[in-house]
Amino acid sequence: MQYPVSMTRYLVALALALSVSGCVAEDEDTAPVDAPLAIFDCYPPRDSFNPCGECGPGTMCVQLLDGTCSSSQVMCKPIVTGCEQPVCSPDCDQAYCDPGGISTCSAAPCPIDLPDVFHCYGV
Repeated sequence: MQYPVSMTRYLVALALALSVSGCVAEDEDTAPVDAPLAIFDCYPPRDSFNPCGECGPGTMCVQLLDGTCSSSQVMCKPIVTGCEQPVCSPDCDQAYCDPGGISTCSAAPCPIDLPDVFHCYGV
């Protein structure tokens, strides 16, 4: 089958993009040549996901967890002197968690805790 030049360029660009991104067709070995495009598995592996990637120098990645360990959100907060490491203390609790007493770092860990971040647990 002869494709127009624009379609050929599109197909070449698509093939290059997929080969660079690591996407793989679900039925890569079994689909006929002229079959419709398969759904591609282009999601990054779970371990490459970095929710704290937006936190730059001078910020602490803080994971805010609800009181039942079922959901969380991540925030980047300015680092406070004496609280440069993600270690719970009264001063760091005051600096990174809610000073109104709605969250605290002094709680049992959650299964969804991210490694190497400061954790604030809902009370």
